[in-house]
Amino acid sequence: MFDALRTDWLEREERGAGAAVSVLGYRIAMLVSGAGALILADLELPQASVLVTDGAVEALAHIGQAEMHPGDVFEIHTPGGGGYGAR
Repeated sequence: MFDALRTDWLEREERGAGAAVSVLGYRIAMLVSGAGALILADLELPQASVLVTDGAVEALAHIGQAEMHPGDVFEIHTPGGGGYGAR
């Protein structure tokens, strides 16, 4: 559809430059969206893993480790917006 409009709107001599601008716009959009995804991935989000030991709560990093003993509880808090089943 866009190629047909570009053909209708641009003169024959302008079509090469029009195609180049279209490709440039696509590439810039891909770079911006990729950078945006990396920025979002790097944000510090609330802790998702919690270790409860004798009533003390210890938040763990997304890649963390902790020594567990009998009776300790490991909680994983998942973000909303998805999942399985009803509340």
